[in-house]
Amino acid sequence: LAICATWLASSARANDGDLIGYTDLAGHAGALQANGAGIAVAQVEAFAASTSDYSPDTAATDFAGKTFTNRSGTSGISGHATQVAMEFYGASFSPAPGISAVSLFSAESFVSGLLRQGRSKRAPGGVGAAVVNNSWIATLTDDAANVDTVRRLDDLINRDDVLVFNAVSNSATDPFPLLLASSVNGVSVGTLTGSHGP
Repeated sequence: LAICATWLASSARANDGDLIGYTDLAGHAGALQANGAGIAVAQVEAFAASTSDYSPDTAATDFAGKTFTNRSGTSGISGHATQVAMEFYGASFSPAPGISAVSLFSAESFVSGLLRQGRSKRAPGGVGAAVVNNSWIATLTDDAANVDTVRRLDDLINRDDVLVFNAVSNSATDPFPLLLASSVNGVSVGTLTGSHGP
């Protein structure tokens, strides 16, 4: 929640106003943790085109002092993952540069390994983070698999009190993605000109 609050603070400053209640929240002792310090986060990424790469460039100076755990096996560098990481917890211009523990997942591993899609007798695993970012979109070919995956994410959010952000397409002509933006307990994020849900 601290990263959400730091993002809200950044938004309030950018709008030169306090339409979101940040000032009230910040006025309570212990309500915010500075710059995301002490908050564990997870970043989930689709593989870069024609690769198995899902990791940001962890050697970049913006990520100095951060501990990265590849939860989906070894990975090369993904440009998209690096861009998202810079905006999520990078030192230069993110709202939460104080974040020091980052778990990295491939989208495939997050769905099949952590959420355990399709395994009705197994609950989702633990993500080990307070905030999860899913900057990827997908739709499985089987409707039942889409529903199962999203409900498992909703269960994880509810069970572990995790704040999860899910992407929609940046193109208005694209259909609303069934994974994972239709989550009831998650937060769907997109551009003003991106795809919109029902």
